[in-house]
Amino acid sequence: MDIDLNSADTEDYSLNDQIVEQLTSRNPDATIRIVKQLLRGLLIVLVPALLIGAAIAIVLLAQQTQALQAQLDESRLHSSDLQTQLDTLKSWNRSFQDQITELQIQIEALIKQLKDAGLKPIAFISPKNNATMDAIEQDVQQIRGLTATRSVTRTLLTIDDLRQHVIDMQQKNYMQADAQRDAFTLAALDLLKPNFDLYNFIVDLYSEQIAGFYEPDSKQLYVIAEPGDLSVLEKITFAHEFDHALQDQHFDLAKLGFTNDKTQKVTDADRQLAYTALVEGDATLLMQQWSQQKLSALDLLGATTGTPDTPIFNNAPTIFREELLFPYFTGLNFVTDQYSKGGWPALDQAFVNPPDSTEQILHPERYPNNQPITVTLPPFTSTLPAGWHEVDENTLGEFILREYLAQYVTRTIDIDLAAEGWGGDRYAVYASSDNKQFVLVIESIWDSAKDADEFAQVYKTYASNRFEAPVTRSDSAGEWWIGSDVLNFSHTDDRTRIIVGPNESIVEAVIQAMSEK
Repeated sequence: MDIDLNSADTEDYSLNDQIVEQLTSRNPDATIRIVKQLLRGLLIVLVPALLIGAAIAIVLLAQQTQALQAQLDESRLHSSDLQTQLDTLKSWNRSFQDQITELQIQIEALIKQLKDAGLKPIAFISPKNNATMDAIEQDVQQIRGLTATRSVTRTLLTIDDLRQHVIDMQQKNYMQADAQRDAFTLAALDLLKPNFDLYNFIVDLYSEQIAGFYEPDSKQLYVIAEPGDLSVLEKITFAHEFDHALQDQHFDLAKLGFTNDKTQKVTDADRQLAYTALVEGDATLLMQQWSQQKLSALDLLGATTGTPDTPIFNNAPTIFREELLFPYFTGLNFVTDQYSKGGWPALDQAFVNPPDSTEQILHPERYPNNQPITVTLPPFTSTLPAGWHEVDENTLGEFILREYLAQYVTRTIDIDLAAEGWGGDRYAVYASSDNKQFVLVIESIWDSAKDADEFAQVYKTYASNRFEAPVTRSDSAGEWWIGSDVLNFSHTDDRTRIIVGPNESIVEAVIQAMSEK
């Protein structure tokens, strides 16, 4: 078919001319009619196009919906598989827990059988913890300058194991009668309330306070440890206790009274406390140096914040808190003083020639020349009424004397003034047949008459505070305070004497016996 392009062009041009002419004719009605015709034409073209576009969009949306539904169905199927696996794992976990519980019951039964047979099971130590302990042992030997002469048996205890160990040791070496005697003595010295349950208190206190210990008799080292890798605090404890093992191997701790062999016990309580301060002060200094060299600041902070609560210690009578801390803090001060003069060799020499009194621990400059003076007391059994018996006789020493004064003297400066000139003492405690009454005798000798005067001045304050009244009377026998019991105090030159009893006649009988010794 032939198309006359010129004709088509002419027709289009004529239509356009008409539109232009009408639009430019300034005829509003004609203009509106033309616009309507154009809009109808546009709608005829646009509406089908929009409908086709909408149909396409619906088809695409349906396809996407089908794809999402397929994904959702697949996710549900996968979720169902995961739930099945989770249920299976839970079932396995319950089974494993049942098996662990059964194994624990079997282990406890085996341990009981071993104990019943007189055998002592040893807790398993992981290879990693053993390697850690090996490294600490090498470090401690290098720092302390002492080489181990034999291996040390290591044991990790749980808190429950520790408590049982304390109970077992007390049943062997510290009977109820021993605890009752010590409690009676401490009550006579105003350091405990009468009838204090010392035996069970010690079990509770040691079970809470002990982080580790070394037994010279068995040559075994114990650390109280939680399951798993050793914590920073447990590593520090091991370093401290391994130093005790080195002390024992080189200086024989049994000779310093650290033994259950009664034939080697140190009978002087003040001297034994001084030895303890040396031994614990040495291990504390070693522990400090090891920690500074081998632990980071973050480790040390963690060890500090990880220290367990100590409600038993916090609520303990003052004498127990102070006596527990003395070897570690005051002992460390003494040891540091010796270390400053000659390093670890100076400490080695201190083990060869140990301090003989807590006075030397409190005043390191008095070691080793200022030796305690021996004081003796006569027996009072025949002096006292029938049935009275001796409960205890020993040395107080400067440390316990300070604790004694602190019960009724509040100013530390006064206690320092009173106790500093201590030269030596002896005390004795007697009990009536029913253990309801006591007699306390303390005779002290001082470095000078001036020191005795200073003690006398402070002790009179002690007595007046104790009886809540000034001195009752003074006579040739000394000064008297009389209340629910009776106290007599006297001092001559460099000696002082304290007697406490239930009544004046018994105290006067003791005074007479002492004048005749």
